[in-house]
Amino acid sequence: MKIRRLTMAQALTSFLTNQYVERDGRETAFFAGVWGIFGHGNVAGIGQALQQDTALRYYLARNEQAMVHTATAFAKMNNRLRAFACTSSIGPGATNMITGAATATINRIPVLLDKRVHAVIADFLRFNNRERIVNEDTSPELFRDVEKLGNENEKFNYLFYKATEIGAKNPQTTVKLLDRASELLDKVMSERRQVQYQIGIAMRYCEVKSDRCFTMMEPVIRELNELVSAATKLNGFDNRYLRNGEWNMTAEGGVGSLLTMLAQNAVYFALCDFERAMVLSSRFERREIRMMAQLKLAQGVLYGPPKKPLFANDEQ
Repeated sequence: MKIRRLTMAQALTSFLTNQYVERDGRETAFFAGVWGIFGHGNVAGIGQALQQDTALRYYLARNEQAMVHTATAFAKMNNRLRAFACTSSIGPGATNMITGAATATINRIPVLLDKRVHAVIADFLRFNNRERIVNEDTSPELFRDVEKLGNENEKFNYLFYKATEIGAKNPQTTVKLLDRASELLDKVMSERRQVQYQIGIAMRYCEVKSDRCFTMMEPVIRELNELVSAATKLNGFDNRYLRNGEWNMTAEGGVGSLLTMLAQNAVYFALCDFERAMVLSSRFERREIRMMAQLKLAQGVLYGPPKKPLFANDEQ
């Protein structure tokens, strides 16, 4: 076998040239070419390789964001059977591609971007998070504001929504606000609303990586098991909770809405500690509810938190 000596960039262009996809028995070259603007970091590597490898066509771009959008449009028009790669210089050139990368990601369109784009995004997020996180406890000032409120219900709402607003930006303060809100919970809510807000408070604990999210959910799971057991005995009285002997996952009514709410927000527990979340979900007594909870945990890791905020109607 003859040995080919290649630079990394030459091996890359050769690899891209030899990528094919097959659909309905028809094979198609996956990469139609490379869009690029050359500068520091890519002109001496990938630039040289593209000049030497004429099998992979190079397209000159004038704007980094525009070339990613063009690549996205091309892939979409070709039913994702063909795609473009995009390369840019290090720094501002790479950051200009981020908007295009987000568009392609949201629409699940294949576009290959230079690895340095991922590095720029990671560096930005690390810097941004470092700047935003505050370790100073600001709860005393907020507690003074709470004491000025007229009744326990107003105090609870203030504490809960302030904790939601602050979130992971100041974990220390968020935990103290949630602790105080938990103390007021049984004084201001009906039993059903208590369960809803117990789940909500547990989720907020998850966002700041506090173990209290799981300790708070353990009695909630026990209570839900009791409610489900009672609902199955009353099936058909106020709502059809069972279908062919199994729990109807789309069931309305009080118990159904609580389980739906928990399922839609299971991602927060999965992202906090997936293994503990799976153990917690195994405590559901009905097999179909247990399986759905574990499915929602796995989906949450893949797709991330829901776009609709918890208690959206209350927040408006």
